[in-house]
Amino acid sequence: MRRLSALLYLVCATSFAIAQTDENETIVVKRKSAVSTNIGIGFGLSYSNLLLQSEPYLLVDSISIMGNSSVKNSLGINISLFYRIPINERFQLRAGLDAQIMRAMVLYDQRSTNRQRTEIFPVTVEIPIVGSFNLLAGSKREDGSPRSLTVLLGLRPVIPVMQFRSLYPTTIGGNLNVDAGIGIPINTKRLNIQMEVIYSYGLLNLIGKNETDYHTTSVSYLGRSYAGLRFYF
Repeated sequence: MRRLSALLYLVCATSFAIAQTDENETIVVKRKSAVSTNIGIGFGLSYSNLLLQSEPYLLVDSISIMGNSSVKNSLGINISLFYRIPINERFQLRAGLDAQIMRAMVLYDQRSTNRQRTEIFPVTVEIPIVGSFNLLAGSKREDGSPRSLTVLLGLRPVIPVMQFRSLYPTTIGGNLNVDAGIGIPINTKRLNIQMEVIYSYGLLNLIGKNETDYHTTSVSYLGRSYAGLRFYF
């Protein structure tokens, strides 16, 4: 009887240990899966939309010739590292760290035939915090895969890298953008990709104060916004 009891105890203890091990492995796998799902990288293209309000100015070394300024928009590239925070089936937050190169310019007339080019925030570090709402959460395709169409809205502090910024015109130290857009998934056998189309609107007037510089005093408003196409992995 004692041998039978000991044998039963040994079987139960072994079963419990195996079950506990399986449970711990499942938790580890889930944690690893969550980390790999929530942390990702992205890349994309941007196209600037500089908004300029300026007045004619007297050209250097001239007593009567006036000059004007205008903008030249530019294509840009963007890379990002992000962390996704799921809230529920429909809503999630995404915090990111982006690096962007986009050489949009303001052009100034000179006495020579060439125009002076000044780049506006050509290299920036950006910190987007975006909320996304899935309009099709809960619905599925014919093959059983979930449908997704997300609406995006967020804030994006923009910090220019000082070493690449033009000396003129004098600008403030950064910008604050509002992002809006839509996103759809592009799923393959190996990759799950989120494609997003966004417009990032700059809220601030970037012109600073410098009474001795005509590049600055001739411009009353300079806004920096852009459209973007992004792919997140």
